Amino acid sequence: MLCRQGLCRGCLWEKMEVRGARVFIPPRRHRKVPRDYDCIAYKNRWGIEGFFAKLKQMARNRYAL
Repeated sequence: MLCRQGLCRGCLWEKMEVRGARVFIPPRRHRKVPRDYDCIAYKNRWGIEGFFAKLKQMARNRYAL
């Protein structure tokens, strides 16, 4: 599961780990004990989000003409 940093809650982590999902949410900076995460997988998240944003933009441009 890839999410932004604001969703770094302990209950979300626990629910996803119980389901067997791999969680790639970076820890908040103010946490006393930061959690480990795969920073490379988190960086790849932007490529996926950019792709879907581009698709949405093309759909909006289609109806604007």
